[in-house]
Amino acid sequence: MTASNDQQYLYVFLHQEKTGGTTLNAHLAEHLGFDEGFAHVGPWGNQTRAAAGRPRLHDWPEEQLARLRVIAGHDVHGTIHRLVPGKEPRYFTFVRHPAERAVSQYNHDASRTALPPGFSEWYDRQMPDPQFEGLRRALGVVGLWEVRRRLDDFWFVGVTETMDRDLPDILRTMGVPTDYRRRRVTGGGADIADVWPPIQDEPIVRHQDLTEEIREQVTARDTEDIGLYRYARERNAELRDEYGWD
Repeated sequence: MTASNDQQYLYVFLHQEKTGGTTLNAHLAEHLGFDEGFAHVGPWGNQTRAAAGRPRLHDWPEEQLARLRVIAGHDVHGTIHRLVPGKEPRYFTFVRHPAERAVSQYNHDASRTALPPGFSEWYDRQMPDPQFEGLRRALGVVGLWEVRRRLDDFWFVGVTETMDRDLPDILRTMGVPTDYRRRRVTGGGADIADVWPPIQDEPIVRHQDLTEEIREQVTARDTEDIGLYRYARERNAELRDEYGWD
């Protein structure tokens, strides 16, 4: 798949929490310009606009919306492309193995409290199948089969474990430089203050590693997320083959 015409497509990144998407969002904001070619819908984008006294995305004039090349964030939904008529939407997302995602979320949460609970105590309080539930709500469907049917229509479906392989192909197709930096990674990675100045986020400390016990615990409970992850791996391989991304 060759690089696209800048104005032909609207890329829509449905960013699920703790799947590695901050790296991509920061790179796109850096190269396309925040609220110029790239718009973020979610807490970060909303905070940045509020700090600058700018209107929310849904209140932009048509000519400003028409300049967008990418809409991304946790608050993306399956019809947000209608804000930018005249461009063909290309939706994409990443899914993470549920156990790896749970440990990442725990480290994120534990880094923001003085006395964090242990993983099991924390995990018991979490909503089951967070990735399935997030996609179900964003796409306006009910069951896993319906989520899969909607994802069949996505331009790309990735998995976090192969993101470093997929991002150069995604960025190259968008016509964006491929030399990205890792952001907001547990125990390392660049912060995001240079891209989103109002955000002074705390570093994420590694409080817990992934163990076989945790993997078994999460796999046994979050069965919808496991099914979604297996589907995403299969779909990822199919799309890479279709696009000739060797």
